[in-house]
Amino acid sequence: METFETKSVKMILYFASTFYDNWNVDLMERLLSQYEIDRNKKYIALSKGQKTAVGIIIGLCSGCEIVMFDEIYSGLDAVARQQFYELLLEEQEKNSRTFVLSTHLIEEMTGLFSHVLMLNDGKVLLCEEMEEIHRKSFKCTGRAVCDSLLVNKTVLQKKEIGTLVEYSIYDEMTTEERHQLETAGFRITSMSLQELFIAFTLKDEEEWRSMDGIN
Repeated sequence: METFETKSVKMILYFASTFYDNWNVDLMERLLSQYEIDRNKKYIALSKGQKTAVGIIIGLCSGCEIVMFDEIYSGLDAVARQQFYELLLEEQEKNSRTFVLSTHLIEEMTGLFSHVLMLNDGKVLLCEEMEEIHRKSFKCTGRAVCDSLLVNKTVLQKKEIGTLVEYSIYDEMTTEERHQLETAGFRITSMSLQELFIAFTLKDEEEWRSMDGIN
């Protein structure tokens, strides 16, 4: 029995085009060329990256208002992934489409996000604009305990690394407060979205607390 994998790319895309009413032929041709896919090849004979590209083509060319991509970067090199991200932004801007992506490459995709919703075990951990997230997330690292300087701040994590102590913080921070910490010998650095995600998910919601509760 002939299976999906034994069909040619041309046949797979033909079936897809008959299934979706708003199939974009011009975009399909462009992407076949961009990803250097021989449409006459059988799917099973394609490389891992090219198989991924076929999925990208179907998702983008479908014309659907909502498209879900599950770990779609599998097999793609850095250049091909960047091309994919640019295509997503282009399609979203042209047609106001919604793309839902599951990924482990959080930091690499940060540039795609205007708003971030973090979920863990059915609970909303964070729902903020990216601009706010950049402004409120930072790490404070030094060689002395500075709990008293971080009273009422939302500390997601407090880690001791040798002689150093590192606080992962998500909160407002004034220029004066930053100056006090730096004067006390602490280095303040921004926290990446991936680091923030890890800091949030490693703690249960009921354990988040302000510094006056830290032991």
